[in-house]
Amino acid sequence: MKPFRRLISNWLLSLICLPLLLSASCEQKKEVPPGPVYPAVHADFTASQAAMLAAQLKNEQQAPGFQQAFQLFSEARYMEAIRAFEPLAAHGNSMAIYYIGRAIQFGRPADLDSKYSEFVIPDYFLKAAMLDNPYAMVFLDKYGTYRSQESTVRWRERAYQYWTIRAAAKDPEAFSSLAIIGADMDSINNMARGAYLGDTTSLFLLFNNVNMKEPKRTAIITIDNEYPDWHEVAISRMKVLADQGNPLAQYKYGYYVLDYDYIRKAADQCLPIASFGLSINYNNWGGGGGGGGGMIT
Repeated sequence: MKPFRRLISNWLLSLICLPLLLSASCEQKKEVPPGPVYPAVHADFTASQAAMLAAQLKNEQQAPGFQQAFQLFSEARYMEAIRAFEPLAAHGNSMAIYYIGRAIQFGRPADLDSKYSEFVIPDYFLKAAMLDNPYAMVFLDKYGTYRSQESTVRWRERAYQYWTIRAAAKDPEAFSSLAIIGADMDSINNMARGAYLGDTTSLFLLFNNVNMKEPKRTAIITIDNEYPDWHEVAISRMKVLADQGNPLAQYKYGYYVLDYDYIRKAADQCLPIASFGLSINYNNWGGGGGGGGGMIT
């Protein structure tokens, strides 16, 4: 009788434990959700492939509605720009996706919808980079390292490949991108090259990183043989932008020539650094008078 009771007890125990065992087995077989997907580095760019990609990016910027959205971005109306770029981004326009990331980067949190926080900036750069956008690759290196250091290095290498080829083709924008990547010791020279060829980003980078009054004393610039008049051209281009009403150019050029009127124009357009410069140099500028006087800092 006892063996029979033991058999019944074991049978009942197995009925109780079997669902638990099956459940544990099923849980072990559950797949872990995949993390962010980083595509393998493409084959090295050829010159023809880089040229085709450059043409594609140009076409994206000529898409209906893009220039209107970019104008809003240029006017620092970042939330409006994001809304204008979004329909283009939804259709896979990599330049629109990239500029949404940039608008979030530049915009004040108080002026943007709550979903556009600084934490989503790398998501937009990654999405654009996966569409082979070389502009986004540059900034993914700067903003995406929290995801995977290895992947961002790959993107930087990919961007460096593309922009090196475009620099050889004298694409002005290539030089500012190479300067931002900072992959070699030639960054300042690349800023000067881009500024000479008409790239606005290179021009501002150059003025930000070099004392244009004494450039050879503040930076290693070795492009005199390539572009002997690079310094004069850069100053001239900044003056043109200032005269066209660009507030940052007005401040930079006004600082260079110590001209109060340019600084005031920039301050009138609510450029904070210009307003600050005027406030601390008020007496040097003759209490609000004309040009001349002390240095704006």
